[in-house]
Amino acid sequence: MENIPSWLTKEENYTAQKSNTSFLQKTLLQIGSTIARFQRVVFKKEKQEAIFFLVFVVITILLMALSKNMFFTYVIFACLIVKLCFLDINSLTYVMRYSIRAFLFSCFILLPALCMGNGKTLLTVSLKVFISTSLLSVFHLLYSSNEIISCLKMLHIPDIFIFTLDTTFKYIVILSRSCEEILLALTCRIIGKRKEKGTMMTNVSGMTFIRSQQHSQQMYDAMKCRGFTGVYYSHMHMCVNRYDILIFGLLIIEIAVFLYLER
Repeated sequence: MENIPSWLTKEENYTAQKSNTSFLQKTLLQIGSTIARFQRVVFKKEKQEAIFFLVFVVITILLMALSKNMFFTYVIFACLIVKLCFLDINSLTYVMRYSIRAFLFSCFILLPALCMGNGKTLLTVSLKVFISTSLLSVFHLLYSSNEIISCLKMLHIPDIFIFTLDTTFKYIVILSRSCEEILLALTCRIIGKRKEKGTMMTNVSGMTFIRSQQHSQQMYDAMKCRGFTGVYYSHMHMCVNRYDILIFGLLIIEIAVFLYLER
């Protein structure tokens, strides 16, 4: 009978190094929040005031862009602050996160104007960007993607634009889930520290790109089988309620203030 090799009788005390997966975990959390934000299911009937609020937001942004009197922008900013006061902490954090990013980015772009002595231009443009981003964030927070698509159809927006927007909303969720699955599998297979972070992210990006091509071909085949002609139909019915009247009244007041200040 042969003797057991000595290397088999040695006790192994292998301890793997602590995995450095904090970046992957943060990315998974960010992707999860993105999926939850874009995949909101509305169980009740679409709110009729969505189209009025959309018109209000678009006209407000347009009037701010045309306004030469800074007092009008301050009035809109004050009304926005009042609206933000009624949001819960999660909604407020969501709005502020994107608005502050847009504000800081616009400040960075306009830094040459500050160096040339045009600090007022930097303040004016950056504040208008902050207000516009906040209004759009509040609108996206209050209404789902289906309601946004219905509003655009009721406003007679071209179907090709609606199709592009609708596909974008859906593919953000689909590709985010694919990327989440790849990152989760990669996290489970990591033992110890990995230095090839650039290679890992390149592989994830490549796999996501390949899956996006596969999903696009599958969607094209499904659209052909179902006879999709590119025409969208709105399921919302025009029915004015008290919220619509309130938004319409605020819009009239806003236009009146703009005309009075710009005369």
